[in-house]
Amino acid sequence: MMVRDRSCSRADSTAVTTAGDSCPPQVEARRRGNQARLIAYLREHRCLREDLAADEATDIVGALTGYDVYRALVVEQRWPADRYQNWLADTLAYGVLARGMPEEPR
Repeated sequence: MMVRDRSCSRADSTAVTTAGDSCPPQVEARRRGNQARLIAYLREHRCLREDLAADEATDIVGALTGYDVYRALVVEQRWPADRYQNWLADTLAYGVLARGMPEEPR
């Protein structure tokens, strides 16, 4: 399972700021759009926590899957990739997914 969005790779380094190491705005906009579509899908299938607005859930997914978190844990703290992936999957599931199985549509 790959959980990191690779849309901001080192190939984009010409547009990356040296101070923040963040993705260029157009890449961030594309990431946000993809995350919003994921959240819409989860809501449609009744898998998203009911107490979260779609924008809040998209914010959570965006913050946790950003390069800064990956860099802090894997690059700087030297977490193995599988440890990071497991932590991220657990954290995202707890943060945005509904508890239990959704009821079948009637």
